[in-house]
Amino acid sequence: METLFMSLTYSGSLRSMAPKYKAENGLEVIRPLIFVRENDIRKFTNKNNIKTIGNEFCVGLKGEKKSYVREEIKTLLAGLESKNQFLFPSIKNALQNPDINSLFVVPKRKNIFDYLFF
Repeated sequence: METLFMSLTYSGSLRSMAPKYKAENGLEVIRPLIFVRENDIRKFTNKNNIKTIGNEFCVGLKGEKKSYVREEIKTLLAGLESKNQFLFPSIKNALQNPDINSLFVVPKRKNIFDYLFF
């Protein structure tokens, strides 16, 4: 979920990581734990004494070891979830059932400014 919000807020794109996709090199990538919450994985590994590498090896925007942006988004989402316990199921449902007709889509041959000024 963090990737989706990072894309929306920092690159202006609607992108996330699909549960199954074909990589540029042709490799089929399957992410079997995509719908399992990070906190649930942490609880499971702690309960079963499974060692993990944690986030310390995630490279951030400028090469630092921990991504400030990802942590910022995690904090934002945690705050939203504290007010709405159905936040993540709602977002998942929205991504699986987009209302295409209500989204602002500019045809490729048109200038965006044609739509901004009536």
